[in-house]
Amino acid sequence: MNISGPGEEHEPSVWATLYALGELGPKDRAFFEKHLDAGCPDCQSELCALRSVMFRLAVDVSWAAPPSVRERPVDQLGQEQATVENSQHGVLLRKAGLLITRSEGLSWEAAVIPGILSKSLFVDAQRKYSISLVRMEPKTVFPSHRHNDIEEVFVLEGDLLVEGVHMVRGDFCRSEPGSIHGATTTESGALLLVSASQQDEILV
Repeated sequence: MNISGPGEEHEPSVWATLYALGELGPKDRAFFEKHLDAGCPDCQSELCALRSVMFRLAVDVSWAAPPSVRERPVDQLGQEQATVENSQHGVLLRKAGLLITRSEGLSWEAAVIPGILSKSLFVDAQRKYSISLVRMEPKTVFPSHRHNDIEEVFVLEGDLLVEGVHMVRGDFCRSEPGSIHGATTTESGALLLVSASQQDEILV
């Protein structure tokens, strides 16, 4: 089924691809965003899949690239993700400065690091900061990293080993900007609420 906009008629996958790449003109872009807000499941699914792939690629590149280069793709995609949030399933209310998200309506997304899945509850594109539910499979290791901003981790289920401290359900860890974690591991698996910068530096 094609979608007819003010400019051209395209398949949903083409609209989503052009939108994700920032190649739609102002009128077509506004039309497609209105179309997304109306709740088209095909376009929402197509766009979310594209964003997931592009964001993982951008983060992969950012770890190996110099700071002046790595900030650009993550910054651009972070801003686009904030727009996509308006049409994601799971958002119950977004108006007048209020946001209510039902996590059960969000899909688990695979992270770059094997054994880790996440659900994005909120993304602050300007600050490049996110709040997410994070699930770590048993024996998963998150590499050592330097915090670009405040990181806060609350253990909802399971266990987490941070700097030799065995954290369990109900435990909380806060890391200040510039601080460094050694490798973080879980023995039995963990479900975490994580607030963190999208620009943390992986140390390998």
